[in-house]
Amino acid sequence: MQEGQLEIDWELAKKRNEVLDEERRVRDKDRREEKRLAHEWRAEEARRYEASQKQLAEDRKVQDDARRDQERDARLFQAAMMSMLGVQEPIPRCNQA
Repeated sequence: MQEGQLEIDWELAKKRNEVLDEERRVRDKDRREEKRLAHEWRAEEARRYEASQKQLAEDRKVQDDARRDQERDARLFQAAMMSMLGVQEPIPRCNQA
């Protein structure tokens, strides 16, 4: 009887260990998948960030070019108006006084 109980206990322990091993394998597999997905997400975020920084730099360049063109046009217009009025000295700007 005792030997039979030991056999049953041994089989139960063996099954329990198999179940625990399988649960550990599943957890490990899930953890690896989560790490892979997190890595992919970080890589995608890095690509999006880089693209947005590039777009911001391009937008800034366009704005700077437009501002320089506008300033040049204003200076040319001012020079043309002063020439028409016969004024030789440029009109001082507020911040140049």
